Amino acid sequence: MNPKCRQMINAARQQAGGRPLTDAQAAKFDTMIGSAMRQLARKDANWKSYTRDQRYMMGAEEASRELAAAAQRKIHLAQLQALKSAEVEVRMQKQRDLMGWNREQAWANEIQQADNESNALRGEYSAMMMDAITAATSTEGASLTRAVGMKVLGLDNPQMTLDIARELHAHGKAGTGNDLAALAAQAFERTNEALRLRRNAAGGDTGRLEYGYMPNAWESELVVSAGYDKFAADILPEVDRSYYVREDGSPMSDSEVLGLLRAAGETIGTDGANHMGPRPMGKGALANRGNEHRQIHWKSGDAYIRAMQKYGSGSMYDALLGHVHTMTRDIAMLERFGPNPNAQHTQQKQLSAQEGGGSESLVMWSSLDQHWAQVAGVQVSQWRYTPPLIGKGLEAVTMGRASGEFTGAGAARFWQHARNTEVFSKLQGILLTSFTDLPTYFTTTGFNKQSYFDALTNLPRAMTPVARRELVDFMNQQGLMADTLIDNLNRFTGDHVGASWSGHIASATMKLSAANWWQDGIRRAFTLTMQQGMDRWAKAGWSSLDEWTQKVLLESRGIGPDEFAVLQKATPVKTKWGDIITPEAIYATGDPLAPEVVKRYLGLLQYERTMAAVEADVSARSFMKRGTEPGTMMGEGARIFGQFKTFPVAMITRHWRRMLETPRGLEGAPLGYRQDSPVNKAALLGAFIVSMTALGAISFQAKQIAAGKDPVDMTTEKFWVRAM
Repeated sequence: MNPKCRQMINAARQQAGGRPLTDAQAAKFDTMIGSAMRQLARKDANWKSYTRDQRYMMGAEEASRELAAAAQRKIHLAQLQALKSAEVEVRMQKQRDLMGWNREQAWANEIQQADNESNALRGEYSAMMMDAITAATSTEGASLTRAVGMKVLGLDNPQMTLDIARELHAHGKAGTGNDLAALAAQAFERTNEALRLRRNAAGGDTGRLEYGYMPNAWESELVVSAGYDKFAADILPEVDRSYYVREDGSPMSDSEVLGLLRAAGETIGTDGANHMGPRPMGKGALANRGNEHRQIHWKSGDAYIRAMQKYGSGSMYDALLGHVHTMTRDIAMLERFGPNPNAQHTQQKQLSAQEGGGSESLVMWSSLDQHWAQVAGVQVSQWRYTPPLIGKGLEAVTMGRASGEFTGAGAARFWQHARNTEVFSKLQGILLTSFTDLPTYFTTTGFNKQSYFDALTNLPRAMTPVARRELVDFMNQQGLMADTLIDNLNRFTGDHVGASWSGHIASATMKLSAANWWQDGIRRAFTLTMQQGMDRWAKAGWSSLDEWTQKVLLESRGIGPDEFAVLQKATPVKTKWGDIITPEAIYATGDPLAPEVVKRYLGLLQYERTMAAVEADVSARSFMKRGTEPGTMMGEGARIFGQFKTFPVAMITRHWRRMLETPRGLEGAPLGYRQDSPVNKAALLGAFIVSMTALGAISFQAKQIAAGKDPVDMTTEKFWVRAM
């Protein structure tokens, strides 16, 4: 640091009653001054005409303003965190009073609710960029072979992808002549800006680029395999050199930019581990993520595409939706738990241990850390060791050479291919085993006190071609997209498939087997049934609802009298299926609570439809994965063991748990929940198992016939055990 500047700062600090800068503080401040000077150099056309001291003082003034803003922000975040902590305590106490839970169970429920809200936000904001999704999946200009590959295997359209990237970089004004691509860029930019503003309103600090943001979909395995030096050399021609300047405004040399790009490559290759100390719960306050200065600035959409072709993964569709998924997860965590969700989790664990006499109990056979890992995107398992010989061998097989540093990327990809191969080799006839969705569909209908007649008539509406297309479009507009690839494969395998050759084939297997058609139909039919019922409740009014509906069906999902009043204000959309309360109708009320109500309303619909056609919840995923990392021995062992076991585990963590834990005796409770006794619970669970077993028998016999075999003798005990 300039001695004169340091002297002036020390004098000011001492006058204010503070201490002089330490060497470490001076070095940090000097780094901030340098960063500020580089930013000013890019924006001030007269920067080179200033003297060195003038530039330094201007940088110091800018850094001082940033420090003052950071101090004010720190106070604001602390106040916001305290407010969110109080809200969490109020919500948890209500749940404990209603359900009879201990603190561990109440906090696990909070984690599940955060996951519900993340899924709700993902659907809502994905619906905002339907033009982008339409363009990214369009076959316009593609050859017949490519078009078939896009429909069946999920491949991308190279020319459309390039045009979208060009339009994204130029804010939709690249002049490609491709109207679909221009609309896609505009839709994504609107959505991304809405996400950025909402994240910042919740305490985040995400800046805005001068050029259009293009979501990077790096494949860390490819970066590690190439080596960081080669990665930097390959990326160097693709970056906008105007962003890389020295403090005096002169351009950085090739070696200086290569150093920045190499550091960026190391961050990508290690998934950020090179910037992290031994902190398993994440990288500090979530609110501060996203404010780091970017080190890779693309000079054009073409440059972005060339880089992604070498070091990226997946299609433009994957990249766009992946960005929305990441942002909505962050927003859900910030809005529910405050600027530092990890601190909130640590606090709740400590309070739980105090209430439990110093020990932590398990929730559905999993620890709170394992639950947290599934929602917060962190790894918590301490079982990370992989023997070097095995690790290097797998890296060599999957990456062409041993990288010299075992990151687990190659091993994770190897075993992901293996699991995907299991999917497309064993699930061709999965539709024949899906009849057991019918008992869960009608069980969920009864639990939510919806009309069985509506549930029955909505099934053909969601299954037949013409009616289904109309319903699909209506659901998509509301943010209730099926997310077929993720939902259905995650249902059976417990894992999202990778955007690789094996992942594409696994996805195609689900499409061609008609499993997607069936499961999406079940979910859409139930969602429509639930929306029809919500409209009836809103018209009846809160005071007219029975105790079961108020407490179990609404308040336990975060929809209390205040939120319900907003639903009543909304003008329902008249459709051929009846009056429906849509997110747009809720926003149209102009009520300050509208964004929160939309999130909870969609979260309720998302959660219950995956009860109707069962998918793993947070408890099931945490039990199967144990907070382990892909690519490690324990991580891959857990994933291999859990292959095709996610569905039965989810049945226990969701339906069985609901039957056993939901409070009984409330006024208006459905059959099976009216009396609180072990006999009543056993009868309800027994009836459910019998109905599932009966349809399991039909599925088993159908598979026998489809395989060209004779039906199995149904009078034997062995048959009914297999049916169960």
